[in-house]
This record gives sequence, C-alpha cells and structure tokens, in this order.
Amino acid sequence: MPAHKYHHYVPRFYLSHWAVAGDVQCLRWVNDELESKPRTVKRICGVEFLYSRLHLANDPQFVEREFFGKRVDDPAALVMARLLQGRVPVDAAGRSDWARFLLSLRLRAPEMVRQLRVDAANALRQALDGLGAEEAGLVNPDGIADHGVHLLPAIIDNKEYGNRLINMSWWVSSFAASSVDLLTSDSPLIIDPILDDARCVIALPLAPRMAFFAAYTEEVARGIKAQNITKLAKDMNHMVVRQARTTVIASHDGHREFIRRRLNKPA
Repeated sequence: MPAHKYHHYVPRFYLSHWAVAGDVQCLRWVNDELESKPRTVKRICGVEFLYSRLHLANDPQFVEREFFGKRVDDPAALVMARLLQGRVPVDAAGRSDWARFLLSLRLRAPEMVRQLRVDAANALRQALDGLGAEEAGLVNPDGIADHGVHLLPAIIDNKEYGNRLINMSWWVSSFAASSVDLLTSDSPLIIDPILDDARCVIALPLAPRMAFFAAYTEEVARGIKAQNITKLAKDMNHMVVRQARTTVIASHDGHREFIRRRLNKPA
C-alpha cells in the first residue's frame, strides 16, 4: 500500500480531540436514516489520493507529505496544543502556522480540489495553445492534469488573506460551564459572514469544551465574549451541522435529534 494514500481534508490531530476510547461518534444520512456509529479518525474526513499527482510517477504524494503534512498540519498541531491550554500564540511563527491551517480547512476540501484540478488544467492548456511548438514542448503533458494540485500550496499560502487572519484579535473560550458540548464536522471552520466583512467572526471548535475565535475589532470580540456560553455553544453547533458536507462528529450520541433536524440530506 503506498504511503500517504488516504488524504485527510480535516486532519487526524484535530479530530482526535472528540475521541473516546479511540473512536469518535460519526453521524450521517444513510438511506434516509441518520446513522450514528463510532469510527476511528484514521478513516474519516479523507479521500484516497485527494492531493496526489495522479499522472506523474515521480513522487506522486509530494503535496500531501511535504505541504499538508510538514508545512500545514504538523505545525498546526503544536499550536492547537497550546490553544487547548488557553495559550494564544503571540509569536509570528505560531500565528502564521495557525492562519495557514485555518485557510487550508476551506481550500483543501474535496470539492475545491476537484474543481481546481479541472480549472487549472484547462487554463494551462489554453496558455500552451498560445505558445510556439518549441515552448509548449517544454511542458510535460502528463503533468497538465495535476497542475491544480501544484497550485494548491500557493493558494493556501495566500499572503493577503493570511495576514488578515494573523492581524485579527484571537482568543479561546472554555465551554466547561455550557449545558451542551461542542460538535465538529467535515467542514468545521465557521466564517461569519465573510472574511472581507469588518464584522467577520471566525470560530473553530477545538474540542468538546473549547473553541478558538478571531475577529477584526475588539467591539465584535466583546460581543461574542459577552454571550451566554450555552447559547453560544448551541449557535456554533447549529452552524457546524448546517455547513457539514456529509458527516457530523461528536464525542457521544446525545446530539442525535439536534443533528437530525439540521444536517442536510444528500441530494
């Protein structure tokens, strides 16, 4: 079996914080029934060969191993460990690593990657059509279909949006006093309303009783911090479930009815 075959678009280090006795509770629609099963994080929120260079024999798992592994997920795991201790990074490296991870959660999604493969390959073919035969011959035709995967690291490392996130006000909140715990999903990052809006709030559940937040202004941050903690937990759970692709993840099965009323059924 090739190394790095199963590519997580929500990484294991993140999902593991909902695990009890090694498993998380996964809820999804199956044949019009809401299935709820314990699953290992090794085989959820991932797709085989998602970031592979499928048409190049030379190191096809490079992007998964060297970018998502070493540059995105490994550093983010260290920052998340600090956040779970209530320690928000103030150093440039830590903030850069966490901002990159947050951006990756949206941009590494399967539907985004598949569309990028198509769009980037078409754009490259059009560009090659405008070149002479000698110049076009310098491009390996087998690599055209993988051009989007090559672009993915640069897209995630977008300096403009990365700096916006880095310069926001960051904090973590404990939900120990909430009457409900936090859910996560295969699309866990909340951006409300949009990153370009001055009122934007970013929220990410970190564990059943802890969440990360970011906002552009102290006024918005104070508004979030002043909310009743149980209401905030319910609001976050509502958004996490509504934006889930197919799967909601919990530490137990007590949220089944809440999820049933909110999780979109597959088309």
